[in-house]
Amino acid sequence: MTRVKGGPFETTILVLLFAVAASGQLTIHLVPHSHCDLGYKKTIDGYYQSEVRVILSSLATNLANHSDRRFIWAEAYWLHTWMLDKRVPSSLKSNMQRLVASGMVEVVDGGWSMHDDAITLVDQQLQNLRHGHAALLEHFGPDALPRHGWHIDPFGPTVMDATLYAFGGYEGVVLNRMNSAIKGRLQQVCPGHLARVLLSAELSDHNPAAAR
Repeated sequence: MTRVKGGPFETTILVLLFAVAASGQLTIHLVPHSHCDLGYKKTIDGYYQSEVRVILSSLATNLANHSDRRFIWAEAYWLHTWMLDKRVPSSLKSNMQRLVASGMVEVVDGGWSMHDDAITLVDQQLQNLRHGHAALLEHFGPDALPRHGWHIDPFGPTVMDATLYAFGGYEGVVLNRMNSAIKGRLQQVCPGHLARVLLSAELSDHNPAAAR
């Protein structure tokens, strides 16, 4: 976990680590991304005005000038709102469309929001994905449709989440906040080197111990 200070903002960058040890070598994949709630300690508009608009504009500017960088984005609502925002220059919106088309910005999950236990019914989960995917198609075309599910901040993913992703043709899903008992069981049944894939990180705001 890294905190980056700049201007009026202090941004927490959560970097997920995936490691696989094989043949005495360790491969570590760093996944730069941002997770922006659709309402939590602020209203949706409050988050957009104070944080999300700046993040997306900075992303469109920075990656356009650095072809070796990549980023992941999950919530379609914020992309939809940003693309319709008349205060955002059309040049930045064009940058974002090119970044998505090239794969430099990968949209994961693609739901209107990253749903959790607040959306417990299957039809509601499907509606959340449909709304998100429709917005992605509207602004970015089929290049933006996600290949991976992304649940890094749910309050307990359900079995149905992974099932929906499988039926939807997703290639995989990343889950965080897995119960420690389940993690322990996976370590028992998986080969030793595969068990190390199950690394996760949490924001210190959610887990104070992570900051120590």
